[in-house]
Amino acid sequence: CMHFTCHQCKYEFCCGCGKAFMMGAKCSTSPFCAKLGLHAHHPRNCLFYLRDKEPVQLQELLKENNVEFDVENPSGERRCKVQLQKETPTGVIDAICNSEVLENQAGLC
Repeated sequence: CMHFTCHQCKYEFCCGCGKAFMMGAKCSTSPFCAKLGLHAHHPRNCLFYLRDKEPVQLQELLKENNVEFDVENPSGERRCKVQLQKETPTGVIDAICNSEVLENQAGLC
């Protein structure tokens, strides 16, 4: 998920582009927004649009556009070390993903 909330001011935003997330009725972008739930108006270059793609699809996109990227696991670890936020009964906490690492994905899940 790319929906983040500032712990200090409670501003809800997309971590990919910084655009505000808001409930439909509170959004003044268009009358249609009133029919939507929690949403944001991401620009076309926001990572939001890539979040659900499979790693193989993302690698193909990078290859097609001549973008260099790593596939080797630099540390040899078998668990993903990406930091993320996890929801708990007492609130959101910072944590490590810790999912199993797959081959040819640079040590990421």
